[in-house]
Amino acid sequence: RQEFLVAISNPKAILFATAFYMQFLSPASPQYAIRYAQMVAVSLSLEAVAGLIYCGAGALVKIGPGSRRSLLWLSRGCGVLLSGIGMLLAVEGAGEFI
Repeated sequence: RQEFLVAISNPKAILFATAFYMQFLSPASPQYAIRYAQMVAVSLSLEAVAGLIYCGAGALVKIGPGSRRSLLWLSRGCGVLLSGIGMLLAVEGAGEFI
């Protein structure tokens, strides 16, 4: 529920959908609106799956004793993972612009 509320009220998601998807669509196409809706639906579906996986991991961690500490480590681990992926992307793409 919290993930949905954050996602639906996130202005970055709206900007992403309007700025990023448009470069893959032709406004002259008769199926413009349908293609745009499909791209947004796929994106929202993938975000929902990611949120469910994160919630499932949190539920598994919460079952045992010391659940507060376990959830803290889960959040830290996810943060480290995402930071690592971001750094990897930065290093991988750095050679293309030089």
